[in-house]
Amino acid sequence: MRWNSLKFKIPFTILIFSLSSILMITIFIQNVTSKHIKEDVLKNNMTLSNMLSQHIQLYVKDAKETVITLANFATESGGDIEEIEKEIYRIYDNFKYFDLIYLLDTEGNMLVSKPENEKAMIKHNYSDRDYFKKVMEDKTPCISDLYVGRVLGQLHFVIAAPIFDKNSNVIGLIGGGINLSNIKKITEEVQEKFEGEIYVVDQAGAIIVHPEIDNMERFIKMGNYTFSKDDNEIELYDVIKDRESQLLSYEKNNEKYYSTTSFVDEVSWTIAVKQSEFAILKEMIWLKKQLRSISFMLIFATIVIGLISAQRIIGPIETLVKGVRVLGSSCESVIPISINSNDEIGELAEVFNDMSVKLKNNMNRLKESYNRENYFRQYLDNILKSLGSGILVVNEKGNITLFNKAAEEITGFKSKDYIGKNSLDFFKKTEICLEDFVENIKNDEDILILERQLKRSDKKYIPINISISLAFDENKKVIGIIYLFNDISREKKMDRELKKLDRMHILGELSAALIHDIGNPLAGISNLLELLDTNWEDEKLREEIFYFLDKEIRELNDLIVNFLSFSRDTSLNKEPTNIVELMKEVINLLRPEIINKNIRLSENYMDEQKSIVNVNKGNIKQALINIIINCIQAVGKSGIIFMVIKNYEEKIIINIKDNGKGIKKRDLGKIFEPFYTTKKEGTGLGLSSTYKTIKEHDGHIFVNSEIGKGTEFVIELKK
Repeated sequence: MRWNSLKFKIPFTILIFSLSSILMITIFIQNVTSKHIKEDVLKNNMTLSNMLSQHIQLYVKDAKETVITLANFATESGGDIEEIEKEIYRIYDNFKYFDLIYLLDTEGNMLVSKPENEKAMIKHNYSDRDYFKKVMEDKTPCISDLYVGRVLGQLHFVIAAPIFDKNSNVIGLIGGGINLSNIKKITEEVQEKFEGEIYVVDQAGAIIVHPEIDNMERFIKMGNYTFSKDDNEIELYDVIKDRESQLLSYEKNNEKYYSTTSFVDEVSWTIAVKQSEFAILKEMIWLKKQLRSISFMLIFATIVIGLISAQRIIGPIETLVKGVRVLGSSCESVIPISINSNDEIGELAEVFNDMSVKLKNNMNRLKESYNRENYFRQYLDNILKSLGSGILVVNEKGNITLFNKAAEEITGFKSKDYIGKNSLDFFKKTEICLEDFVENIKNDEDILILERQLKRSDKKYIPINISISLAFDENKKVIGIIYLFNDISREKKMDRELKKLDRMHILGELSAALIHDIGNPLAGISNLLELLDTNWEDEKLREEIFYFLDKEIRELNDLIVNFLSFSRDTSLNKEPTNIVELMKEVINLLRPEIINKNIRLSENYMDEQKSIVNVNKGNIKQALINIIINCIQAVGKSGIIFMVIKNYEEKIIINIKDNGKGIKKRDLGKIFEPFYTTKKEGTGLGLSSTYKTIKEHDGHIFVNSEIGKGTEFVIELKK
């Protein structure tokens, strides 16, 4: 037998260890049990301290909510003293929190109290109390320090809450005094079964509850003991100031004491649970005696069992160790372990063999899964990087996780400068404001498409359309936001070219129509001049001819002015404009004609201060004038014109409606065509000019009409 063989080492070690460890095990068990018993008792004390702090916290919180509810009732009653007094009496009789409930005015005078003390109400003023000053300054509920009450003459603290008038001004306060005996009752339930002492002190060190004092009638300050904590010294007042749950110890009269502390946040009180070391270790002394006897028996049994088991375990263990070493070096080659044993060692060998095969298979599947996932991830990354659209992906923390190549080309910024950075930095740099829209899409979970101006890295502005959508995981949980955007500079340029070609086509048609419409008045003027030449002596006829000449010339002038207004290629020169204020300007311009015809206006404007759109103010103003003039001409005398402006997130809707004679259905499709009019004196260019202006602003205009009931114009303008 080799001396370094397990066959010798295990039996020899068991014998030597068992014999030599009798004393060691006994000492170890005693120390461990002593430590655990002591730790368990101290943990229980800490739990007890926390439980008391939570109980007092809940008690004070319920009392505070009751005072706040009473103050809210007083506010809703409008300061009705009788109603407040009834409610004070009701709460005092039904809630056991308070030894006193009262009402103070803003001067600190007591108006109502329960129980009543007329002498205190007349004699004392409470404006000097800390809670009164805090409520009046902060307009919020508060809890006072500890002091002797002037009504009952007892030591208590006060919970106060403000009373407000309709203008949210403080008109008084409700105060509820809580006697320290109520807090004492909470601790007494635990103190009766606890072999130690429980204290409650406030933030200044004044005793609130003392196990040896039944009724606290005066201020008693706790002595500033010096405690030991983690081999460091700390004073009691520092413990109160730190407001942390702690385990402390100190010595007094050659006896060691342990104290656990916790805190009541609502009132800044400290709960201290104190117990002597003798009380803690009383149970441990008895347990030590029992453990000594048990230790000797266990050691003897260990020696016998160890010698027998060692011989049966050594062989299979050696085989298992060899197999584990092979498996640990490589999962690719698995060699089955063969152990001829029907006990747990044999079963362990079988389980090990089965585990080896499964581990090999799982490793192979894991490698395949990793390779497949890595392939698809690379494939997806290549697609995203190759897309022509810019893609920006932001995670739930607001940081950018994807910034593809197209996004770099569109914005001019490099992805490396923004990956991992907050998306607000990028949007601030590009001057794109999307915060409100992002909040909306988080609520609606829909896709939002917008057009915006983007500031590139070279300071140039380009138009883009941007699509915003949410990204979800397999559990439908939002994990980020996807921004997809494209440069639409080319599309915008093509759109302008198409509009220019369309305008030239229309101008060609208008020019032909204008030549035709000018010819008739010119022929009439020529005839009138011939008639004037042959009848110059007839003064009456001469004046009549001059009247008609003037009329024909004015009509020609209106025709040419409207034609120029329609055909002029104006640049929009947009500016932020309040549509409601613009509508009021138009009404003031047309008011003489409105008053002259005794027309009644009905105006309804939503969110006047927010009705801002970016438009050419002069063009839109003229468009509104054209529509309202049509309404004035349609209603005649004593008619009604309705004007409604509705404000939405992305657009403004203007609704102008009259109760005039209406427009025939066959004419509705033609009213926006140039030179089309149903009036004898009209040029047919007013509404066509209006239509042109609205379309230039990427807006929409609709018309609805019914014969005998009136006509309605609806204009939509994007913000």
